Amino acid sequence: METIKASEKALKDVFCDHYVFRIPPYQRPYAWTTEQAADLLDDLIWAAGDDKPTDRAPYFLGSIVVIKDPSYPEADVVDGQQRLTTLTILMSVLRELAGSDEDKANIDVFLRQKGNALLATRDIPRLTVRQRDAEFFRKCIQEGEPGGVLEAPDTDARQRMIANRDFFREILGKMSETGRKHLLPFAIQRCYLVIVEASDQASAYRIFSVMNDRGLDLTATDILKSDVIGAIETEDEQAKYNAKWEALEDGLGRTAFGDLFAHLRMIHRKQKMRGTLEREFRDYVNPVEQPQQFIDSELRPSAEVFERILEPDPAKSTRYRLLKGLHQLDNQDWQPPAIKFMVDHHADDAAIDQFLKRLDRLAYFLFITRANVNERLSRYASVLTEIESQAPLAGQALELSPQDKLDLRQILNGDVYLNQRTRRPILLRLDEMLSDGTAHYDHALVTIEHVLPQTPHAGSDWLVNFPTQEQRGQWVHRLANLVLLSRYKNPAASNYDFDHKKTVYFAQDADSSYVLTSQVRQEPVWTLAVLESRQKKLLERLLNVWELQ
Repeated sequence: METIKASEKALKDVFCDHYVFRIPPYQRPYAWTTEQAADLLDDLIWAAGDDKPTDRAPYFLGSIVVIKDPSYPEADVVDGQQRLTTLTILMSVLRELAGSDEDKANIDVFLRQKGNALLATRDIPRLTVRQRDAEFFRKCIQEGEPGGVLEAPDTDARQRMIANRDFFREILGKMSETGRKHLLPFAIQRCYLVIVEASDQASAYRIFSVMNDRGLDLTATDILKSDVIGAIETEDEQAKYNAKWEALEDGLGRTAFGDLFAHLRMIHRKQKMRGTLEREFRDYVNPVEQPQQFIDSELRPSAEVFERILEPDPAKSTRYRLLKGLHQLDNQDWQPPAIKFMVDHHADDAAIDQFLKRLDRLAYFLFITRANVNERLSRYASVLTEIESQAPLAGQALELSPQDKLDLRQILNGDVYLNQRTRRPILLRLDEMLSDGTAHYDHALVTIEHVLPQTPHAGSDWLVNFPTQEQRGQWVHRLANLVLLSRYKNPAASNYDFDHKKTVYFAQDADSSYVLTSQVRQEPVWTLAVLESRQKKLLERLLNVWELQ
């Protein structure tokens, strides 16, 4: 029979023989930073005050959820490992700084259960962290061995354990011994945790999901992980698939891994998200129905493809250039169709390149024409539907209508500089088109400069070649008059006459990789005829590559 019991317990009744806490292998690594450790310690010091511990008001430290048979002390932690681990680190440092062996022994009982031959019990830590970190944590924290080698695979988790230990050492080491001896009795006697004990896994995960849906500090993928791994029947299989899950998460990084789940939701739902990610993922992806199959057949290939999208291979020149161009956009809405197609056609490089070429045009059309999010998602949903029908390259979802093409041509032939959101990606994409794939540049700083200045000085050559304000206004912000630089603008240099400007301002080697800039340096003069000819050539290049004729 399923049972759920919740009780408020002082820490002395938590770190005791009634509980042997274990962190299951499917839990995420230890993640608290020194910032969160500092918050915990500050709260404890403030709450402890200067009075006797028994005179202070109780202080609530939060709640933990465990799976526990009432007859046995073993308790698998479903939620609360960060808090339990950090409290263990804190107590280990207080033990290390204790002034006498008796004080050290008094603290040690909250870190380790002492074995008893008469009871047939053995020495055991009060808390056993994930298996891959357990020996490290036991030696370096619970048993207090100095140093410790930070070995793979969980270098980050172990570094955070040691960083928090060292932080506590620094802060508590500056306190008086009296202050330290006052702090722990307060924490043990007057600080409370609510322990929610569920007799079975399903009940624990329901509690976990409800609590964390209401705002505790976990990501949607953490909650979904508990659903998926918890739906696997045996512990051995859970450990196996937890390792697979974490390898994929480590490979992408937590932020990108979260993005991937949002993209998988879009692939299945094909609509703008209306609720939370975890709820829509459960409803429309339903990974718990066949959890192993979801991880093996959907999550793993999608994560591998997404990594190649985020970090394209320069050896695959066409794909590299297209993906680099798509990453210039101010949204990621194009990524779900790219993931879906590249997973479904992973063995067909030519089809992938052809698809990405057409996706590039559609994505830039939606970006440049400033389609809103609903318009973008509607178009990409149609693309996803055609991918599922096995006919995306023969379908219409990736195509532009004659009116779409006309709208895009008019914008590209207009004052592109005036739209701050679109001008830089347009110029970088155009520059890449002009390079025919030979230029690979990834400057951290890219600025846009006008050749004909926006406000030429009186008496300059610019006013000879462009005598009227109307003429200057017609050309100053168009493609032909814009170049890319790899440094901050120099306002004074912007008004140099053309000869001086191209030989001094445009002549730095770093800028030679930009075709747009190099072309300008080859021009002997800058006149209306040059602008007209250059505008025609640049526009023709865009129209040819994006097939906008």
